[in-house]
Amino acid sequence: TMIAGASDTVVSALSFLLLTIGHHPEVQPDTSTVTAMSVFLVLLYAVCLLLLTIYLQFRWQYRHILAAAAKLPCPPTLPIFGNALLFVGNIADVTKNLLKVTTQFDTMFCFWIGPIPIFVVVDPADIQILLNSSSMLEKDHVYSLIKIFLGNSLLQAPVQMWKKYRKLMNPVMHPSNVEHFLPVFNDVGRKLTDRFSVSSSPSDRTDDIFDMALDASIRTVISRIPISDETKTDIKYVLDTIGRIFILRVFKVWLHV
Repeated sequence: TMIAGASDTVVSALSFLLLTIGHHPEVQPDTSTVTAMSVFLVLLYAVCLLLLTIYLQFRWQYRHILAAAAKLPCPPTLPIFGNALLFVGNIADVTKNLLKVTTQFDTMFCFWIGPIPIFVVVDPADIQILLNSSSMLEKDHVYSLIKIFLGNSLLQAPVQMWKKYRKLMNPVMHPSNVEHFLPVFNDVGRKLTDRFSVSSSPSDRTDDIFDMALDASIRTVISRIPISDETKTDIKYVLDTIGRIFILRVFKVWLHV
């Protein structure tokens, strides 16, 4: 009896509420607002479902790699983000963070960028195995960020294209040909040594090393005749700008598009 009475009371209250709303249109919900909200919820559910599908597909496609990464030590991670906060800040901050992390491990480890593991190899023997493996010739997608500057060069060309042009370059890279470049390397090395031998206060020697590498590259690849300082300055500016843009795109995910 109490349940029946309570039901009658609820029905009466709802009937009175509907009757009151019917006599006051200003308090009735806006149909356009309800429709817009419904569309928004449908889109939100669709996006969430799409992201979940992509995530599950990623987990299944790379399940063996993820299983191997789970067995390796890694720095403390955050939910969802992993170790992505290590890459927050300018290049100097990111470099300090990475150096701090790498000094904590004596063996191979990994850190996580969201759900993606990044393997770090420490032992030179392991590095040799990786470099000699034919299955490691395919470049990571990060190399595609520099494709806009260099096209399909040997740095980021697909494996089939890389093998073709690398085979053509083998005679040039023979040790007997490389020996002809030793006088150039010795010359630029002596010049750099002379610069470093001058006593001075502690300073950044990056520009000196960059000039030496640029001079050696130009005299061995382009021309043995020294080029003008103005041309060197222009080349240095272009290479420095490309390098900065590339590094910026590597550490800024939204610039990968």
